[in-house]
Amino acid sequence: MKTKIIKRSSIAQAWILISSVILISLTSFMLMGDIRFFPSLDLSSSVAQFYYWITVTASFPFGAITTLIIISFCFIRIPKPLFKKLIMALILSLILALGIGQLIKIITKEVRPDIALMSQYHLLDMDTFRHQDTKARQQTIAQAIPKLESIDPNIQLSPNIKKHWQQTTNYAFPSGHMLFAVTLTLIVNYYLIISGAVIIPILLMIWSVLMGLSRLFLGLHWPQDILAATLLSIISITLCLYLTEKYFHQKPVDNKEP
Repeated sequence: MKTKIIKRSSIAQAWILISSVILISLTSFMLMGDIRFFPSLDLSSSVAQFYYWITVTASFPFGAITTLIIISFCFIRIPKPLFKKLIMALILSLILALGIGQLIKIITKEVRPDIALMSQYHLLDMDTFRHQDTKARQQTIAQAIPKLESIDPNIQLSPNIKKHWQQTTNYAFPSGHMLFAVTLTLIVNYYLIISGAVIIPILLMIWSVLMGLSRLFLGLHWPQDILAATLLSIISITLCLYLTEKYFHQKPVDNKEP
């Protein structure tokens, strides 16, 4: 029984390493691939709506619902001692990754692509915008969007995306959505792999990649925001998994059937 857990733990560590390499490689390609993500997509199209709903799964308050659904599955699928470790590692990782990410946002004060585009068209003054409170920023964006659509016919936003632009007025670097998605994915995958699951870890990896693409195509992040969030998440989960496994001991039990 113990040997089986140790063997699957080694597989899980290898999975995390491979997953990290894949995520870093993909996000690095997004940065260095000379791809114009925004504004290249018709933001009123069905593809844009697909990316919007991907983004929503990590947006407040729906990110909490996403987490609850995934954790509920893990509660059923993962042995209770491992599930307790999962919860501990996940809480620590999210606090660390999102906390550091928010601090970096405040320091770097990098504007988002959609806001930069509006400034380029002189639809808002960047210095004034930086000093506005959240409500004033939202009003500025709401007033600028119709003008942007009028100036550039290639930029037409669906109602959902218009609303999301208006709600997302804070700084860009690094991506909070990507921090959330990668951290949740890697922590959950580690304990699912130990428990013998395969399909859900693959689906979560796909979700993380799509999350990065959604933020880029919707004009809410630059490629460097996605790469930085991925790296910060990987560092955070590595540290928190180490601390959890080292200091949070539970009596091992046999795994459920795959």
